[in-house]
Amino acid sequence: MQIPGTSFMTPKVHRTVYANDLVFQSEGEYTTDYLTIQHSSGLQLQDEFILIGEDHVINDSPYYNYSVHSLREEEETKRRRATVHEIDHNVFVASTQFQRPFDYSTSNWVTDGDNPCEKDTSRFRSLQRMYEEDPQPVSVTTHYTDDPKRYFLKSSVNGPFIKLNIPGICTQRLVQAFFYW
Repeated sequence: MQIPGTSFMTPKVHRTVYANDLVFQSEGEYTTDYLTIQHSSGLQLQDEFILIGEDHVINDSPYYNYSVHSLREEEETKRRRATVHEIDHNVFVASTQFQRPFDYSTSNWVTDGDNPCEKDTSRFRSLQRMYEEDPQPVSVTTHYTDDPKRYFLKSSVNGPFIKLNIPGICTQRLVQAFFYW
């Protein structure tokens, strides 16, 4: 660390910090030698999210309003049964969805597995919202790579930050020198 306009310079220290869990990835503090680093991603991270985009038109331009939501627990989605409708004599239709997003893909539905018509019906659920009502508004940047797509999310409400702290009696003098008080 070096403060411009002064002769103050600390020795260079290199450390790699790994997150042990989602809480630390979301926000945390790490201390090494004389330096304490606090960080926050601005998001409350979960093991799994559902990204929802709602499109709007503002001044004839498309605009997307994104949010991330926690995925509902599997047990909650099993409670409701699918509704079956008879649309003709002995012809029935059921409106269903998969237990988890992308359990099956319509792009390979008929070519999937040895018997493409045989599907695990225990993975079907009644139509319902698969996410909790805990939206976190985000801005999204999409990077198209070979496979898979990568989405970079940033909170629209709480920006990420990194705070560096050097404790000790010199802190006030360093701050004064840096800000020219």
